[in-house]
Amino acid sequence: MFHTTEYTAEGPSQNGTAPEPPEPPKWPEPIGDAAYIGLAGEIVNKIKPETEADPSALLVQALVIFGVACGRSPHFRVEATRHGLNEFCVTVGQSSKSRKGTGTGRVEEPILLAEPSLRERYASGHVSGAGLIYDVRDPVITRRKPKTKAEREEAGPGGMIEEVEDDGELDKRLLWVEQEFAAVIRAMGRTANDLMFRMLEAWDGTDLQNRSRGSRMRATGPHIGLVGHMVEEELRRSLQVADAYNGFGNRLLWVCSKRCGRKPFGGEQIFWGEVANRLAMAIGRAKLQLEPIGLSEGAKSLWEERYDELSAPAGGLFGAVTSRAEAHVRRIAAIYAAMGRAAAVATDHLNAAFEVWRYCQDSARYLFEDQTGDQLADTLLDALRHAGKRGMSRTEIGDLTGRNYPAERIDMALVMLAVRQLAYVVTELTGGRPAQRWFAGRQPVAKSQKENAT
Repeated sequence: MFHTTEYTAEGPSQNGTAPEPPEPPKWPEPIGDAAYIGLAGEIVNKIKPETEADPSALLVQALVIFGVACGRSPHFRVEATRHGLNEFCVTVGQSSKSRKGTGTGRVEEPILLAEPSLRERYASGHVSGAGLIYDVRDPVITRRKPKTKAEREEAGPGGMIEEVEDDGELDKRLLWVEQEFAAVIRAMGRTANDLMFRMLEAWDGTDLQNRSRGSRMRATGPHIGLVGHMVEEELRRSLQVADAYNGFGNRLLWVCSKRCGRKPFGGEQIFWGEVANRLAMAIGRAKLQLEPIGLSEGAKSLWEERYDELSAPAGGLFGAVTSRAEAHVRRIAAIYAAMGRAAAVATDHLNAAFEVWRYCQDSARYLFEDQTGDQLADTLLDALRHAGKRGMSRTEIGDLTGRNYPAERIDMALVMLAVRQLAYVVTELTGGRPAQRWFAGRQPVAKSQKENAT
């Protein structure tokens, strides 16, 4: 049973002052100059004067789209695990006016000029695993017994006739662009929907297969990248599907995006000739990259120096969605190397990747650090924030849940919030049994405690 005395602090009933509201999460600092190197930097710097899109979001999307264009050949290995240059990113805007989709259109332009065949490898609207597999499916070949003399003469091994039922997709690249990524998350919350599991496999680069009974649809060696967009308010609402975030959220680069600049008539058209030519050469070389992309000696030293910091664990939902930091940094660094037509990751590529990851990690902190990943706890936290300085009594908290949870389960959720310093309780003195009142935020320090500390 929960004991209130463990979390009691001086509150409104004791000193007559209301607690200060919690500080809002901090928007991440923009990606620094270290990441604007080579072709990636040139692309974003040419776009910046002609768009209202966020440069940080532009850069991450450029890296993801280029990684898809390169195909499956360029890769690196960590022990027995193979990593391709495919990445997943989701840009989260403060409003529908944050120019998220506009940014995708801008950064894809030079890459599509360099690799026109990528235009045929676009997809959107996936709400099931089967739909994702279909876009990179293998050919379906059926075998049957010959029916005529001619067929018997043409029959192959085992005396069977082979027929192509479905040509499939020879190009296993797929650029999945979702303007309304919240719909994807909602789909994952449905019973028996396998989209989340196919997404995990797609990021990992493993073969995809429809597990439905009787289905023969399979995709061998897929190379799938994702650019998704959603509004922050939609993200907050969809956090109720917490299991989805815990399952696939660490495969995503979370990118905060806001409107930058003012272009009432839109930006001017950009001439990409020379940049597109160099992009084409970089993509062409990457397609022929058979040996794994390694680390230069300088990059090895830098990697060892930063490794412990990168692999340090964090708690809560923020920790869950950033737990693949090492793999993301290595993939981003390999994309930078491929853009520079380098056989190995150099120090500047790795420094650039660290800076991109810093922004993505800070974005995830802004979006998720004050979330636990526990549906009931996060529901209560949202209610406490809306209650503000008034707080909520234990009775009001019970009424909020519709009495659908036992008292012990509610106590467990409140303890989780208190331990993570997301909420605290004040004991109110009444004429009878002391009452609890809960508030969002860190527990305030009493005046006497402050004086003792000084």
